[in-house]
Amino acid sequence: MIFACLSISFAGIGSKLPSQNAAKSWESESGERYDQISAFFSEGNGIDLNEVRRMRVDIDKKMSENSLTPEKEGARLYFDAFSCAEQKMTVTTMSDSYAPTVDANTIVTGGDFFLFHPLTLLSGSYYSDDDLMQDRVVIDETLAWQLFGSSNVEGMAVSIGGKIFTVAGVVKAEQDKDTQYLIGKKPYMFISYAGIQLIQEQAPEVSCYEAVLPSPVKGLAESIIKDVVGVSEDNRTIIVNTGRFSAIKMLKAAFDGGKSAVIDKPIVYPYWENAARITEQKAAHRMVAIIAALCVPILTVLYFAVLFFIKRKAIAHKLSEKIKNKASSAAAYFKSRRSRQRTMKGGN
Repeated sequence: MIFACLSISFAGIGSKLPSQNAAKSWESESGERYDQISAFFSEGNGIDLNEVRRMRVDIDKKMSENSLTPEKEGARLYFDAFSCAEQKMTVTTMSDSYAPTVDANTIVTGGDFFLFHPLTLLSGSYYSDDDLMQDRVVIDETLAWQLFGSSNVEGMAVSIGGKIFTVAGVVKAEQDKDTQYLIGKKPYMFISYAGIQLIQEQAPEVSCYEAVLPSPVKGLAESIIKDVVGVSEDNRTIIVNTGRFSAIKMLKAAFDGGKSAVIDKPIVYPYWENAARITEQKAAHRMVAIIAALCVPILTVLYFAVLFFIKRKAIAHKLSEKIKNKASSAAAYFKSRRSRQRTMKGGN
């Protein structure tokens, strides 16, 4: 009963963070079990596009070894995304009359980034690795208003690093409290990995790799990612996002002495992972409060149960005496009544 109450209480926590639920959308389409896995790398130990490609080849091999093949030829069995650490980039509009300049928090992305991070579109669309031209960017609502005074700016031109880019779409930032706490009103921009290379000779290192893989056996997807990532354990952290906020995991976090909150590796996490970590700690504290609340009535019942067990003989004796007294009183009453009835008959 206690576990059922806890499961219901924590069922909706993870749904507030879309970045933690990519596997659910994939499962709903296929009906099979999938797990979302994230790998984060320390500064100076990130990977490049060639390493991402090598990992993809190795993932295909690992899945083939585990007899995991798509039902239809050419169909995708998994999807992935990668991103680089935030960097400040100066963005300017191309207006002759008014050209504001804004330093935007910029995230370089690749793969199916917007499947993992389905930011709400206010106008336009996302860009894709399959785009013929990689000169499009996605900006958030804050940056759109600072640059253009509107959020309906699909197709508008901006200058970044001396190169002209087109706004593919405008997105609304995540609205959960923990993400809002981290990003506030900061302007954000997303640019493709190929797009950043139009500006910078050397592309930044990839600091985050995310994948959703089939996991018919619990732990298989995590094991595959651990095997294919070529960064040492001292410079990486691998997290299973699927089921991250389950009652069981939160119960462990609530009573691990604060170990789950410790960051013991030099890794700078992206805002969505920091938001998830804040949510984890809040959920762990909530777990303690719920358990404490449930313990009061349970302990009360246990107290009276133990008290009854200890004094069961005395209680039984008192109960027996009461029953005997009641029986004696009843017997005396009926005896007296019969006596009166005989007296009345004799008098007649």
